[in-house]
Amino acid sequence: MENKVSPKYLYDALTSHDILRSFDLIRTFKAEVKSGFVDVDLAQQYFDSLIIAYKEPKLSISSFSTICHLIKLVRIKKPVLLSSLHSILIPFLLQRLKESRTSLRSASMKALVTIWEAAPREFENDLKTIGLKSRDPLIRRRLLEMIEEISKNSPGF
Repeated sequence: MENKVSPKYLYDALTSHDILRSFDLIRTFKAEVKSGFVDVDLAQQYFDSLIIAYKEPKLSISSFSTICHLIKLVRIKKPVLLSSLHSILIPFLLQRLKESRTSLRSASMKALVTIWEAAPREFENDLKTIGLKSRDPLIRRRLLEMIEEISKNSPGF
C-alpha cells in the first residue's frame, strides 16, 4: 500500500523543525490513518516519528491524536503488531495520564485499553513493571482509576 506520507518523509519533516510543514504532514497522515490507507507494517516507524513530534508543544495535540488513531487502525488491521509495539507505546501513554486536560487523559486511557485488548500479556506485564511501580503517584492513581472504570463497565474483562 502506497502512503502519501512515508515514515521517512514524516520523520525528516518532524526533525527539520519546520512547524508548519510538520503540522500539515501530521494532518495529512492523520487523514490517511482515519481512512485506513496506511501500511500498518510500518507502524513502529510512524509511532517513533509521532512521539518525537509530541515533544514540540505546537505539534503535541495533533501528534497525540494521530498516535491514538493509528493504535486503533493497527488493532483493526493487524492486532498482533501491538504485541511488539507495547514497549514504546505503553510508557508514552502512561505519561499522558498526567495531563491536566481530561480529553487527553481519556484518549490515553482508550488507547491503553485498545492495546490491552490486543496484547493482554504484554500490557499486564508493563502495567505491573512500569505503571504500578512508577515513582509518580499521579500516574499510579490514574492507572488504578482506569482499571476500576474498566472493571465496572466491562464484566469479565
